[in-house]
Amino acid sequence: MHISKTSAKQIVNEISKLVKQNINLMDETGCIIASCDKDRIGQFHEGAYKIITEKLDEYYITDDLATDTAKKGLNLPLELEGEIVGVVGITGSYDEVINSGRLIKKMTEILLMEKRSSYHQLMDKRVRNAFLEEWLINTGYVNYRELEERGMALNIDINRPRRIIIASVEELDRYKETQEGQSKISKFENAIDAYLNKIEGAIHFRNASRQIILVDRMATEQLVVFSKKMTKYVYDKVGFRLNIGIDGTDRDMHYAYI
Repeated sequence: MHISKTSAKQIVNEISKLVKQNINLMDETGCIIASCDKDRIGQFHEGAYKIITEKLDEYYITDDLATDTAKKGLNLPLELEGEIVGVVGITGSYDEVINSGRLIKKMTEILLMEKRSSYHQLMDKRVRNAFLEEWLINTGYVNYRELEERGMALNIDINRPRRIIIASVEELDRYKETQEGQSKISKFENAIDAYLNKIEGAIHFRNASRQIILVDRMATEQLVVFSKKMTKYVYDKVGFRLNIGIDGTDRDMHYAYI
């Protein structure tokens, strides 16, 4: 796993709020990618490189071993699934930093695991959304069998009888212009997800400013009732009034979407 500079900076900022020591975070090459001492970012760290290449459990740099690029302090490997993905360094004497250093190492590893999980979830969501767009929105797909197999790999049965609802919000562009508006849009999408989580087989994804929702096939009268309940739920949660469109009677999902 490669630690991004953005993730490293966020982690160092979070941990530095809890401890007094200066913290450096090095990537898998031994380069300092985040630090409480901004001047050190981008420098090569000899101690970190030694840990990575020699697979050491720890490496303490004494006054005698200190250099311009590796100052006095404790360096510990950051390990995920048995692999050293980086090094965290804590400035200070060994007795002062050994206990807090081990805690910082564990905290950093937990934060890295959370970021790795979030990244994989984001990638999975993008793959899933790309498939749904190809199935429902894009035209010209001829290999139905391949589409069916790809759907099954994503736990989406394209042969399951469904209906389509499209939801949008008036003046959505007005909300996109501010951070507060963006936060409200996110809450709006989460509210739809929360409502649909109670519905077996429901699928929800966004395309442009449209929220596209698939539910199991039901009579149109039932679909209208379902849509009204969802609209009320979203309004009660975030204050957005939804415009709702429902499909016709076409059983081909692309034409039902159109």
